[in-house]
Amino acid sequence: MDCTTVKKNLGLQRCIKLPALPRSIITTPDDFFFTTEEMSTPALFKTAMQDAILAGVAERIYLWPNFVAFEDVSEEAVYEDTVLAVMPVRDGQYRFRFHIRENICVHKAMYTHRSNKGRAFVYDIEGQLTGTEDEATGNFYGLSIVMIHTEKLKISDGSVSTKTPIYVVLADNKELDLYGAIADASFINTVDRINDVAIEVSGAFAATDFDVTVKVECDQTPVTGLVEADFILTNTAGVVQTIETVTELNGVYTITAPAGNPFEDGFLTLVAPADLTLTGYEVLTPLTVNIP
Repeated sequence: MDCTTVKKNLGLQRCIKLPALPRSIITTPDDFFFTTEEMSTPALFKTAMQDAILAGVAERIYLWPNFVAFEDVSEEAVYEDTVLAVMPVRDGQYRFRFHIRENICVHKAMYTHRSNKGRAFVYDIEGQLTGTEDEATGNFYGLSIVMIHTEKLKISDGSVSTKTPIYVVLADNKELDLYGAIADASFINTVDRINDVAIEVSGAFAATDFDVTVKVECDQTPVTGLVEADFILTNTAGVVQTIETVTELNGVYTITAPAGNPFEDGFLTLVAPADLTLTGYEVLTPLTVNIP
């Protein structure tokens, strides 16, 4: 705080609005923000958040699974104490450890999110999203992080359950102390996350048609309801091949070529998450198609 800071008045408020117990976080790129227009109504705010979750990898934000435990391990403020004075040195960092209980597959996925940059919104049990506000534009940013570290699994000892600890350190306490902002995000439990899915051949490949299944990688749950527009088949040179029809029977999709235009060797995948007719799926490794 510099010497020119104007002291604000401290009148008591009728409504107390403060961050509550954290329930989850949303991690974002450094330059991501919600605009005041996107946050003007709950419906627009939800749409903007869902779009950002489904965006391309470079712009994507990630809504983490709900926490089952929370530890505030923040650094205490540091003061120099002499015989003549007590002088502030630094405020101390905000540091938190969250615990998530899902499965080994989700643990491995969270392990890939280790980072020393980016931002994080904190979602709490009151349905609030805490971040920081750009006073010039009103844009709503997450809090800058200097580290997000997925720690090794905490294995059950028979008295507590196995959990994934996530250690988060904020870069600058003044973002919250000077520019902190809270937004209502009580809709967040209706926002869809992305699941990684795998396409697998069912039977044998043929130039005229072949069968595949699409399953969630973590728990092998079948994905049903996809249509022809959700699939992309390319040849080995990356040129898109025409798919005549896609039909589904009991979770098995039959991919059929146009008459007189048989399939070539190539790769089968799904369109980008934002373009799918279903919400919340992405193929990381396309299926290799080998036509005999």
